[in-house]
Amino acid sequence: EDELRGQEAAAFVVLQEQSEQAQQSCRRAIRAAIDAREMPRYIRFIPELPLNDRGKVDKDLLLYELQ
Repeated sequence: EDELRGQEAAAFVVLQEQSEQAQQSCRRAIRAAIDAREMPRYIRFIPELPLNDRGKVDKDLLLYELQ
């Protein structure tokens, strides 16, 4: 939570190749594509997006990943 803006932005990224080099390349690409004010505070690399029983992204599990 952010007192002024509400919740802070986070990015969860699934890469085909889970290497440090791939993660660094992805971070550079995000920085090049997004304005500094829009940059997510957290970037987490995960093996796959967690899905709920209806096949939608389970946001609660993603929030747990940030803790």
